[in-house]
Amino acid sequence: MATVQDRQQRRNSNPAGSFMSSSTLQGHKQAMVGCDDVLNELMDKLTGRQSDCRIIPIVGMGGIGKTTLARNAYENPLIVEYFDIPIWVRVSQEYNTREILLELVCQKSKKRKEALREVGDEGLVEMVYKSLSGRRYLIVMDDMWSIEAWNKLKLFFPNNNNESRIVLTTRLSNLALRISGSRGLRMNFLESWDLFCKIVFGEGGGCPPELEEIGKTIAKNCKGLPLSVIVIGGLLAKSGKARDYWSTLQKI
Repeated sequence: MATVQDRQQRRNSNPAGSFMSSSTLQGHKQAMVGCDDVLNELMDKLTGRQSDCRIIPIVGMGGIGKTTLARNAYENPLIVEYFDIPIWVRVSQEYNTREILLELVCQKSKKRKEALREVGDEGLVEMVYKSLSGRRYLIVMDDMWSIEAWNKLKLFFPNNNNESRIVLTTRLSNLALRISGSRGLRMNFLESWDLFCKIVFGEGGGCPPELEEIGKTIAKNCKGLPLSVIVIGGLLAKSGKARDYWSTLQKI
């Protein structure tokens, strides 16, 4: 297992730009067609040389791919190597501070939640804070909805001045501005046709000419939302090439 010193030597020998090889990005992406630029920008922000703990919001409407974008960066092997401690937690509108604390502790220590039920909230906060102190960490907080939630959760994370990062996904651009001082990375509507064909016909597959017009209408009706394209495309992939079924979906 690599020591902290070994990790540091590898980081120092690899400038931030080396984390951006297109082959590495292409090899570890979930279904994200048309989002290379924003993924590259996120990777740049994660591996930049600013020493203070940076907050990186990812902003966009529901279903547009914020979580998928964050997951692609989070699971990239170079990002895994770059950070000592990666942790992913879901916040949501009805967040529970204690459950988030338990998740943070369990992901770091590999303990089961049942073993921590007797530990008070202050004890959990101390465990999280101490475990992150002096370490380069990446925290992804998925689906953030309120400044109140952020004001509570941010107290758990020390600023180690060692290039730690916190990524937030949110639908609310004003929240991103209040938290980070910027409107963050914006997820825009994508060109749906390429993703549609990839899901329905497989990598390198093409749409039969007799279905192309209907298929493009269905893809357009997804309004650039990756989640919609994935769901509809998955249905069509299982249905075969029945034109009548495609025509039915076209009208939905």
